[in-house]
Amino acid sequence: MLSLQYIVVLLQVYCVFCEDLPKWQEKYHYEATKTHLTSGVIEKINYWRTNDSYRKDTYDGAAKIIFKEREHVDGILYEIHPQTNGSYTNKLFCAMGKNSKYHEEKVKDELLPEIDDTYTHIGYDTLEIGDVKVFKSVDEDYGKTVTTVWAKYENTSWYPARVEIIKFGEFRENLLKHIVIDIINYNTNFSDVVFDTKKYNCTEAHGRKYLVGYNEEINVDVEENLFAWFLTKQKPQYEDLDEKEMRRQIFKENMRRITAHNNRKSTYRLGVNKFIDRTPSEMDKLLSLIPSSTHDHIGTIPFPHELHALEKMKFPKQYDLRLKGWITPVQDQLECKAGWAISAAGAVAAVLAAKTEGPLPRLSSQAIIDCAWGYKGQGCKGGNDTSAYQWIMAKGAPLDIIYGPYANQNGFCATKKLNKGFKIQGFTVIPPRSVEGIKYALINHGPVTTAMHTPYDLIIYTGGIFYSTDCDDLSRRGGLELDHLVTIVGYGRHLGEEYWIIKNSWGKDWGVDGYFFMSMRNNNCGITDRPVYPVA
Repeated sequence: MLSLQYIVVLLQVYCVFCEDLPKWQEKYHYEATKTHLTSGVIEKINYWRTNDSYRKDTYDGAAKIIFKEREHVDGILYEIHPQTNGSYTNKLFCAMGKNSKYHEEKVKDELLPEIDDTYTHIGYDTLEIGDVKVFKSVDEDYGKTVTTVWAKYENTSWYPARVEIIKFGEFRENLLKHIVIDIINYNTNFSDVVFDTKKYNCTEAHGRKYLVGYNEEINVDVEENLFAWFLTKQKPQYEDLDEKEMRRQIFKENMRRITAHNNRKSTYRLGVNKFIDRTPSEMDKLLSLIPSSTHDHIGTIPFPHELHALEKMKFPKQYDLRLKGWITPVQDQLECKAGWAISAAGAVAAVLAAKTEGPLPRLSSQAIIDCAWGYKGQGCKGGNDTSAYQWIMAKGAPLDIIYGPYANQNGFCATKKLNKGFKIQGFTVIPPRSVEGIKYALINHGPVTTAMHTPYDLIIYTGGIFYSTDCDDLSRRGGLELDHLVTIVGYGRHLGEEYWIIKNSWGKDWGVDGYFFMSMRNNNCGITDRPVYPVA
């Protein structure tokens, strides 16, 4: 006769291969790290849920949201947070009121998705808790929402490990939200006392019917008034009516390009952004690379593996350094060709944070612009990452707060502010065109700075996995020139297409909140020709 323990083991082995969908308990609690990839904000949260109540704590419990459905037909929402003024410090206040549509929408982020028949099992992955199954759902209502859930089956129960929510709007499929919730300490054993609000002396929210308001976006007639909408949104400064008419014609020409592209089958989308009325010479200011010579492009620390060894290594299906909190916010280089300095400063900050397991330093890209001339940097005329790394090795990169913020122009090198700069050991050049080499570097070291050719489509890119046939044509003719520096911060896969997650230096209002996704196919636009990573 089989023992109970043996039967349990058999069930566990069976469910590794079965296609059953996860089911959560009605009552659960978890701790999690919630990363907003569109804004770079990282939250530590505690979340409790029953069939009629929920509670969410942030900032180590300093701020709380508690909802009780049974207390009112719409439910009652309590917001508890500390306040500090001249009379008191960190005094807890509690406001209560009816729930609202806005908050119902927000709380769905933390509510574990109900895994119904809209989900499909798409494969397996390995996270910190071990081997997990991955499930995915795509909702096409009101734009598109893609929800992916990682879960582990153990001891006859399902345990959530990660939830990713990507939400697109209806207009040009623009990205509205991208969050990842990494879950730990999932359990179902807690007391309902966690929902008790009596001790907070809550009062009605003053002058508001609802505690949290709800505002609908104003629809814009994009077909007839798109240029007027662009002028209102971007507020460009034109000298006179002649220039305005010239910009209008550029805008119209680019709109035809956008419409033609988006009507074709493509993995990426084009759309209206702040660059759509720019002339070619103005576009040239976005490109920051002055290519280094072959002699200069030799790393000071050799790459640690041969290509044949890399090909035998196993890497995660997706990896994103933003989830570790090691990626600095996206900067806007404006009119200064400073992408080379911004990329290097961000990559060095990441490897320093990884090495020390401390806070992410904000290093001064302005110091590199001002001071790296002796290392073949050329300030706002451009430069390359190896020049920046050589300067940081020799002098050390100071903090923004000490040297001064980015100034969008060349300046005097403030040598007296370089005394306490952060130095690196050196930098490593990854073997050209090695996808595995870049994955290895991302996982074991940190961000990878790399050069690329910038086709015009990338400038008005608004989402999707970018792949340029123009780059392919140039490559076949031998005319592909690398002209811009960017930073690879991770990789992923969508519908069988592998892509790089790339941070740019054109501001958060470009691309997907300052990032773009680049296909790994065919070394498109030379993206893997000269990858480099710093070593702290």
